Amino acid sequence: MIPTIIVPIGKESNRLEDLQAGLIDDTDQPLNRYGPRDLIVLRELAIPILRHLGVRETARQTGLGVGTVSAALNGSSTPRPKALRRYLTTAEAHAETLITQPGLHAEPSTDAKLRQAQRLLASDRGDGHPG
Repeated sequence: MIPTIIVPIGKESNRLEDLQAGLIDDTDQPLNRYGPRDLIVLRELAIPILRHLGVRETARQTGLGVGTVSAALNGSSTPRPKALRRYLTTAEAHAETLITQPGLHAEPSTDAKLRQAQRLLASDRGDGHPG
């Protein structure tokens, strides 16, 4: 019998597929794929809102661990795409809560809501700087 097709199976085939898809680099570490816009929105707009919400409450609302959330909010780790979406959704919901409490009208887009909530937080602190 002469084999004509080789089909990798098990863990090795998963790693081969990941390597071929470009998800593993030369250092043998998994890579995360992000849209640069989502990371900018997270870092510049959502993280200050999530910090206001607090690490434990952000963890509870996102379903992520406290340590994972803490690392993401202090910038020592970059969340995976699925977690990134959870952070953005949670930040938007908290921003809407902050905005509607004083009777303001929430802006329609996520970015605008986050900016509006940052301005509100900054004015509450009186320093003119968000976060």
